[in-house]
Amino acid sequence: MIHNDNIYFGFYDINPLGNVTITALLKHINLAAGANAEKLGFGLDVTADLGLTFVLQRFSIEILQMPKFQQTATIRTWPAEITKGTFRRNGDLYNLDGTKIAEWTGLWVLMDIAERRVRKPKALPVAIPAHGLLDVNIEVKKTAIPDNAQLLAEYSHTVMFSDADVNFHMNNAIYGNLIENILQKAKINFVPKQVHFNYLLEAKIGDKILVECKTFENTLYIAGSTAEHRVFTAEIL
Repeated sequence: MIHNDNIYFGFYDINPLGNVTITALLKHINLAAGANAEKLGFGLDVTADLGLTFVLQRFSIEILQMPKFQQTATIRTWPAEITKGTFRRNGDLYNLDGTKIAEWTGLWVLMDIAERRVRKPKALPVAIPAHGLLDVNIEVKKTAIPDNAQLLAEYSHTVMFSDADVNFHMNNAIYGNLIENILQKAKINFVPKQVHFNYLLEAKIGDKILVECKTFENTLYIAGSTAEHRVFTAEIL
């Protein structure tokens, strides 16, 4: 089953400049993925009762045309494949005239909430279908920030209660806020064409994250680190 629905970009999806935010896109994508998972029998109500949760490892999105305020668009998402215990989910976004404006792919793992360890797909009570790529061409990337990348800006973000999801760690969509904040601090105003996220470790309530923006050979690199470890990296094209 492929999730297919219309979504509306309203007032709470835009930033002070009137542009739809990366975080808004991610939230709509997550809501669609959750609705799809629920219909397929492995939604949050099912996984929570089993003491399991899906955790995002990598996510990449290509924005062909950023949606606009008060625009309605068609969103699709589906399970793509399961490889070595990693669940791939793809999706895309279309104008109502049928023009593709974004596509994405993400890799998820199934985590035991109490033991904080990865579980195999057979821990789920249902078999997950695999619909393949379906014309989604973007691929996830492992981001390595060059040692000689130039620092453009940095700021500190403390993870607050409102940043957290039901797993008590910072929701994956909130990282879009960190990216947009650091880009503004670096006085970079272009709309990204591609954003590649690497979620490395959980960011929990109270964690203080140093967010840095660097550049090397026309590519922007974002990293967030606590005093003990790196939490995430992102590559922006």
